[in-house]
Amino acid sequence: AVSGQYSRHLLMRWARFGRRYICGALLLGHVALLVFFLFLYYWDPASYDMLNGDYDGDDTVAVVGAGASGISASWVLTHGGRKVHLYEELHYLGGHSFTYEETDEDPNEVRYYDLGFIFNNEKYEQYRAFSRRFDNTLIATQLNTSSAMHGKYWDNANPLPQETENELGDEINRFMEFVHQPEDGFRYLVPFGIWVWYHGFSEEFIDRCIKSTLTVLFVTKFGVMKQSTQAILDYFKFGEGFTHLQDQNAEAKVWRTENGSQQMWMKSIDDSFGTGNLDVFLNSSVDVVERDGGGWTIKLGSGVVATYKQVIIALPANVAQRVVKGGFFRYTLTRQIDYSTAVVSLHHDYGMTLGQGFTQANERVLYYVGENEDGAFHMTGTIGRIFGRMDSTVLLTVHDEDLKLDESLVKKRFYWSHH
Repeated sequence: AVSGQYSRHLLMRWARFGRRYICGALLLGHVALLVFFLFLYYWDPASYDMLNGDYDGDDTVAVVGAGASGISASWVLTHGGRKVHLYEELHYLGGHSFTYEETDEDPNEVRYYDLGFIFNNEKYEQYRAFSRRFDNTLIATQLNTSSAMHGKYWDNANPLPQETENELGDEINRFMEFVHQPEDGFRYLVPFGIWVWYHGFSEEFIDRCIKSTLTVLFVTKFGVMKQSTQAILDYFKFGEGFTHLQDQNAEAKVWRTENGSQQMWMKSIDDSFGTGNLDVFLNSSVDVVERDGGGWTIKLGSGVVATYKQVIIALPANVAQRVVKGGFFRYTLTRQIDYSTAVVSLHHDYGMTLGQGFTQANERVLYYVGENEDGAFHMTGTIGRIFGRMDSTVLLTVHDEDLKLDESLVKKRFYWSHH
């Protein structure tokens, strides 16, 4: 018996030390990779003249991409006296800040629902500054999220039921202890997946609690385990974070934009037009941006070619690395950002979404993350209620092709590429 206890003790010691060595080796590899890419970035000669203070104020600036970044850049430039050509491949402005105008539920009233950029918080300082500038009201809301995974239900909007308390309560409390610790520079370098493995958090806790709440933030469940540990912990902080695990009485951490975020960006465009310095080109796909002597050549899908001294690329990284030619190391860096494409459906099909696994949810829950009986993963928001319409039954679901919604209940569908 003594020999058996000693053997088990020895094995546990080896396991503990082995885990430390494995984590240490993985961390050193991660740090080495970061240093390597930083070296490549600063070594790349083509990057030296990207930003400088020497320019001719009479030169027109090309801004490629009319989402929030491109529109805000155009506003700053036009109000600073610069002439701007704003290019957008779509037929509308706003990019991910797309606002749906609903009239079916009440023909006498237009209801505005954001389908992309749904919420913001105090860290979005520039967005909130634009909101103040254009008198757009920000309204407090909560990321009250539920999950139906592993055949079990959980939500962060209500106290844990007794049967769940013993399973998840201890892990939630232990996780929140790390959240409230002072920021640690070491944790910024550690991928979240390595950190949770080292600290022994269960797969069930990660799936049911962490991945569900972060799926609402990231719009995708992919890539969560690759994120910086400290960044993930910061999302759950009281006051300055975005979301919560068991904080049903906390003050709101996020805000939505009344009448939708796209309306605000349209006001910004109108304000820029008022300066006389802005020209907008819709349905104008920019296929190539490349260096041309002391300037840049832009080639449109229509065959039109234009040359500018200065260009602002306001595109997602996966699009930018395809459009901007040259600069191998910048191309390599942008490849480090992963994107996944999901289907986004605005619909009324409760049966295939909220009707499977979420019977315990009450009116406090606004977001639902889970798998239906066919194993199809989805993230569904009661988008009407999120935007203050408590009588609304419209749902917004981000899903893959495996989720088969009743087409007669789908109001709008599009594909969304998200990092």
